[in-house]
Amino acid sequence: MKLNLANLNQHSSALLDLFRGLAAIFVLVHHVKNSFFVAYQNLTIENNLTTTLFYFLTGFGRQPVLMFLFLVAS
Repeated sequence: MKLNLANLNQHSSALLDLFRGLAAIFVLVHHVKNSFFVAYQNLTIENNLTTTLFYFLTGFGRQPVLMFLFLVAS
């Protein structure tokens, strides 16, 4: 089902742009984490809340990609 973008008002368009931007940032951070950091299971340091939270928030790789592609296609 294709969305009719001609009927979007300025607020809705800005909201879609915000979601696209957030999804792109999540994807970028995920790729940077995978390139420069070891996997969570291979950490040799003590896992504190900050480390766990960082790996949790940057662990969403596929979901933002799908959201971004869906929002770009609509």
